[in-house]
Amino acid sequence: MGVVVANKIDIENRIAVGPQDGLAFAKSIGFEFFEVSTLQAKNIDDPFKCLAEMFYRRYQEKVNYLTNM
Repeated sequence: MGVVVANKIDIENRIAVGPQDGLAFAKSIGFEFFEVSTLQAKNIDDPFKCLAEMFYRRYQEKVNYLTNM
């Protein structure tokens, strides 16, 4: 459970790791992949929302498990 975040996507001519490689890496470890630009405020909320949803789902699963014991 987690995310991989590629930052500074606004500097296209200096990208060290391409989006395909980032996505492949994230998938290989079971994480979600996001590309963001803090300079342009592009997609910056998405990784946090994703993590919050992941944690909430896990919390709900544990509550349901304990409730049904």
